[in-house]
Amino acid sequence: MRAIKVIRDPKAMDLMNDGTRRKIIDLLRAKEMAVIQIAEQLEKTPQAIYHHIGKMLDTGLIEVAKEERIGHFIETYYRATAEFFMSPQPRTRQPSRQANHRQTRVADKKSQPSIERKTGT
Repeated sequence: MRAIKVIRDPKAMDLMNDGTRRKIIDLLRAKEMAVIQIAEQLEKTPQAIYHHIGKMLDTGLIEVAKEERIGHFIETYYRATAEFFMSPQPRTRQPSRQANHRQTRVADKKSQPSIERKTGT
């Protein structure tokens, strides 16, 4: 597991906004777990957990840690792909040349001394 993973995929960021998915990731940071174990910890159905696991696998938030054969079944254990997830800093848009030109022209107008007209009254 990496210490930090930068999330660039907007879908992954959206997934992190869900409380259940954040709880799943918190559990999988601590130790590798199977769906049934996660479901028991969160008091959810395994079907609900499978739904979340599938989406998180697709976006790389979690990964398969190992698979164990238990009788005739194969139990899959998952883990978080990082200890911490962060999004990159949003880019600051550079103003276009036209916008710079307009800003300069407005500033030039403001810096010109105003001329007062005297009226002959």
